[in-house]
Amino acid sequence: MAEHLDFPSGLASGHCLVVVEGKLERRELKLGLRTATEVEVVDGLRENEHVVRTNQPGLSIGQTVDVAVAGS
Repeated sequence: MAEHLDFPSGLASGHCLVVVEGKLERRELKLGLRTATEVEVVDGLRENEHVVRTNQPGLSIGQTVDVAVAGS
């Protein structure tokens, strides 16, 4: 389950930004089961990928970024 990604209820797909080799990439997602606070991502992400968890103004696809792990 992926937390803190905003997908309106009822959608079977969505997208997010991931960091690939230090640059932002848009990734199409296939969504599965949902709870009140979580959404299952069944396709589109690989294990241990860094996902941008919130929509930050000024971010763009291809932009170079540094990864900061939440809670560290």
